[in-house]
Amino acid sequence: MKKNRTAQNSTENQNQNLDSPSEVAKRVGLSLETLIADIEHTSRQSLSNAKKRTPNKYEAILMGSVAIKLGITIEDMIYLAKLKEMKND
Repeated sequence: MKKNRTAQNSTENQNQNLDSPSEVAKRVGLSLETLIADIEHTSRQSLSNAKKRTPNKYEAILMGSVAIKLGITIEDMIYLAKLKEMKND
């Protein structure tokens, strides 16, 4: 039981640090509907549920959607990660 509570508390803390789907869309200058339009089987409600239940999945879905809408490729993300790493050295 103790492990489950700890995992649940960790998930709840992570949820508090994540922006809502609408906030993410607004920050990139899009409506939520536009941001998630190309993601199959994804609705406003399913994103809200994912944020609560599976925050890592929620974050991955939104990051991928934002990247696609902004034309950011996987190679761009890898390059950015390397730049960030060099900055921290």
